[in-house]
Amino acid sequence: MPTDPLPSVTVCVLFFGDHAPLAHQFLEAWRRHGSRLPLRIGLNACSAATVALVEEHLAQSPASTAIRSPENLGKSGMMRRLLREPRPLTEWVIWFDDDSYPFRADWLISLGVAIAAQPDVVMFGIPASIPADERLVRLITSAPWYRGQPLLPPETPGALARVEFILGGFWALKTEWIETLDWPEARLIHFEEDYLLGEAIRQQGGAFDRFHSGVRIDTAPRRAPPDLPRQCS
Repeated sequence: MPTDPLPSVTVCVLFFGDHAPLAHQFLEAWRRHGSRLPLRIGLNACSAATVALVEEHLAQSPASTAIRSPENLGKSGMMRRLLREPRPLTEWVIWFDDDSYPFRADWLISLGVAIAAQPDVVMFGIPASIPADERLVRLITSAPWYRGQPLLPPETPGALARVEFILGGFWALKTEWIETLDWPEARLIHFEEDYLLGEAIRQQGGAFDRFHSGVRIDTAPRRAPPDLPRQCS
């Protein structure tokens, strides 16, 4: 019997603030290229215009749900709720920021092919790397998922190490790794969650690889309030 080419997935998307055009862009793309899939929508201090778009979508899409917060919980704060209320029963979780979206009908089939071809990979997306300074090294080595694996050698003068990761605007992660890492860790609020997830996976012996076929990623400038803290105090 042939296997189903579509992976078993739960999809999450985060909307924030007064950016209704981005919400509209994503929901329109979703209607064309993903409407049969379970979709969890996080609403972080969203405007009335964004909420109205989401309510219209929910009325038309029984596979979608929403978690609303009148306050901005930060990306990691809302992500933690989306990944736990309730725990996804699918093999994979897919994450979209509000400025990323599928633009081609075969994007999920393509992801299924990548998963089948690389069964040892636990995360897919666009790989990147950054130099790690003393603060980031301290954040890594004090994390509950840190296992003492030596950090990657730096490639930038003055850096202490290098962190390899998947860009946070879009990724697919094996659901079991959410529990393995207790991700996102509770001390995170916003920023750097993608850096740390990459290092957490490496520390735990996992691997990630490139995939973004049929998906546009990070199509708008950063929109987080400048006073939003990175971590819980």
